[in-house]
Amino acid sequence: MSLSCPRMWNGLRGNKLLLLLVLILLIAIVTVITQSGVARPGVGHSTTSQSAERGPPSSGGKENGGNDVLDNSQKGKKNQRQKGKEEKTENAGDDTVLSELPMETDNGAGDNDGNARESTGGFFGFVESVANTDWLKPFRPSTFRDPEPAPWDSGFSEDLSAGDVEADVDQNVQNEIEPDTQGETIEEDSGRSSDESNENEDESDDNVSSEQTQTKKPRVRDEKRKAPSKGSRKPSVKSNPAFKFNRIPEKDLFDIFYDKLSKITGKSKKLGDTCFNRRTVSNSCDGGKCRQMKLPAEPEERVKQLIQHPGLRLSAPQHAVLEEMASKVRNSYDVILLTTASSNHFLESQALLQNLHQNVFPVLKNFTLLFYDIGLTAEERSQMEKYCQCQVLSFPFDKLPRYVQNLKCYAWKPLMVKAHVRQANVLLWLDASIRFNGDPSQLQALIQRVKDRGVQIGSSNADTTFRSFRSLYHYFGDEPCMYLGMGQAKATIGGYHNEPFVERAILEPWAACALHQECMCPKNNLSAGCAESKKVAEEYLHNNGPIIYGLCHRFDQSTITLILHKLYQQNYPWVMMNVHEYGDILRDHQVEYFKGLK
Repeated sequence: MSLSCPRMWNGLRGNKLLLLLVLILLIAIVTVITQSGVARPGVGHSTTSQSAERGPPSSGGKENGGNDVLDNSQKGKKNQRQKGKEEKTENAGDDTVLSELPMETDNGAGDNDGNARESTGGFFGFVESVANTDWLKPFRPSTFRDPEPAPWDSGFSEDLSAGDVEADVDQNVQNEIEPDTQGETIEEDSGRSSDESNENEDESDDNVSSEQTQTKKPRVRDEKRKAPSKGSRKPSVKSNPAFKFNRIPEKDLFDIFYDKLSKITGKSKKLGDTCFNRRTVSNSCDGGKCRQMKLPAEPEERVKQLIQHPGLRLSAPQHAVLEEMASKVRNSYDVILLTTASSNHFLESQALLQNLHQNVFPVLKNFTLLFYDIGLTAEERSQMEKYCQCQVLSFPFDKLPRYVQNLKCYAWKPLMVKAHVRQANVLLWLDASIRFNGDPSQLQALIQRVKDRGVQIGSSNADTTFRSFRSLYHYFGDEPCMYLGMGQAKATIGGYHNEPFVERAILEPWAACALHQECMCPKNNLSAGCAESKKVAEEYLHNNGPIIYGLCHRFDQSTITLILHKLYQQNYPWVMMNVHEYGDILRDHQVEYFKGLK
């Protein structure tokens, strides 16, 4: 053996190619041995032993063979991620922690999630550093590679607290089917006022004219940004006693929003800085203390002001209530039609149902109609369950803030939309006054428009700042003078696409506001109408009259208008529509439709 080694070495020195192959083989062996001995969170191994070796998080821990201490930012990230892993293991369901876990891509053999393994000194440390270089990455065994990031929509799987249901959004789209009318019904909630109205529109609102064909290029970043491509995974619903609400990283939301802005065409509103003198500021500020007085120019900042505002995020218990609402609907659909009524709108709802049965049901495939009972009598509910061809549900007033029971605050509407948007590709909210015109092509065009733009809601020319309380703007950290000249949305009809950006940046702030009375429905400030605000707005526009903000309030529609204005600013007409292209708004139109069906 002692003689063969020198001969082998002399042979290797004489053959450089063979020497190189042997060296590569040694490096590969060392790499496999080194990585197979490390617990890698990316492939499901525990990190407990690593944490123990490094010491407690508060001390930062020492690297094996070195004295370097992690800086504060690294310690923070390490603690945060370790906490997230522990809570995920225990099914704690803390959505706040889950939302802060970033998706990071593979940068080599090292871990990117804060659990970096210790470096090794000496010769093996040198070999390991060579093995971890990017040029050897393709030669590593696939078992030890970091898993690829999940597609943007895979983070939206959620666990329901009731029912064993495995549902995919598009699972039933293969054939034309009858509308699903089998849903779990709940006994009527007692104590609901029968004289509450679910309509919050002025008949004097004028619709915005159809969009111009002129193209406009929106403000985007200098560097090219691409929205994450839609992955092959679909949202799924699984039973689990613990509630979880997974979120995608904020960076992905920014990318999606940049992509949306890049696709905007049509005429935009000419907006400038409207909080520029005493006249336009007027009574905007509260007690002389002014908040933000200029719309954020950068798209990222617009999104941040909505998703990072602590008062515009739903807590885990609030999410759980919405999850329970969703669990009453047993399937997922391409289209969900969603409506509601109390007893005083029962006949108006029958007129809506007649219109839907005649003009909408024959056109759609894989759809359902959800009807929320927010104050029907027992007899009315029985008739609704028998004739509506829908799923009749009860709204969980008892699990929400007491003020939500005041139907005239309309806090229930954003919560219904948020609860069910994940169960369909497109969700259409319909007030009882909506009547479709019966043109199948127009209905299909509306649904496609919602898919393309994310949101479509009715529009009007009424200036929203005169018709929204100042307290709403102040809750969002803004002054109403920022939004002077922007038209208010009509909430009688709204289309919402099931996608992360719409749910996180639009629907969650809307629903969170609905659960805070000071945001959507301030005490002692209920408004019966906005006739006075219309007069003041016209005087301002035509005769250079005074500006008086917050003369009345439109609750849910004031709130979603503010959200869409903040995001889209001069391009807000892109996410609004002329309702009369698809149908009409017929208030007080009543039909005893069920009598004819008997």
